[in-house]
This record gives sequence, C-alpha cells and structure tokens, in this order.
Amino acid sequence: MKPLAYLSLALMAIVLSGGACVYKAFSSDGIPIVVTSADFASPDGQFVVTVERVHNGLGYGAGALYDEVHLSRLPKPLFKHGDPDPSVVFYAEPVSGVAGAPTIQWLESERLRVILDLRSKPNRKPASMGQVCVEYEGPSS
Repeated sequence: MKPLAYLSLALMAIVLSGGACVYKAFSSDGIPIVVTSADFASPDGQFVVTVERVHNGLGYGAGALYDEVHLSRLPKPLFKHGDPDPSVVFYAEPVSGVAGAPTIQWLESERLRVILDLRSKPNRKPASMGQVCVEYEGPSS
C-alpha cells in the first residue's frame, strides 16, 4: 500500500474516533449531563438555589439543552433532573438560543425571584416550595 493510502486511512480513523468522542460528549444514553451549574445561597444561609444548563443526554437528533432551577435546604443534596426531583422549581428549553440562563434574586431569606424568558413555557413554576415563596418575572410574549 502506498504512503498516501496509509495517511488517508489514518486521517479517516482520527475523524471517525473524533466524531465518536463528540457524540459521547453529548450523548449518555438518556442520562442528563450538567453543562453549567451555579449556586446562590439565601441571605440567611438556610437554602440554596442551583441554576443548571442541562443536556438531556439523548445525542444527535433527539438531544436538547434546557435550563433547570433547583431549590433546597443546605447542605445541598444530589439532584435528579426534570419531573422526578422534588427540588426542581422549573425546567425549560431556552428560547431559540437568545435567552440567557435564568437569573436568581433572593429578595428575603424566604422570598425568591426567578427572572427568565417565560416564552420558554417552563414546566412546574410553583408559587412556593416549602417555606420559600417563588415569583417569576420576564418577557412572556
């Protein structure tokens, strides 16, 4: 075989393995992957809000990013994602990539404001979680 053929085969192997790595980075057989995460403690240090951008782990074609906000007492527990976890305040797909991550404001130790693009049609959106009242603000049309 000529050296050019070996080089072509080597490059093809690199490209294919690189594609597998990219696929694996955003595909975990349906197990969500936390892409970014930030914590915001309440003024009294009793609660923590965690804002996450999560990939659903479904890979090419079915994969999607979504924002998720958890509210829990400190110390922070390990989270599940979406409906199964009672700590989830809401989760929603970002609106066509223009909206940033939700913004959190603790107004008081038991009063939380979540600022997000409401056009994303967030799931859940409870008015309170335990002792904490939750309000939502942002564009809705």
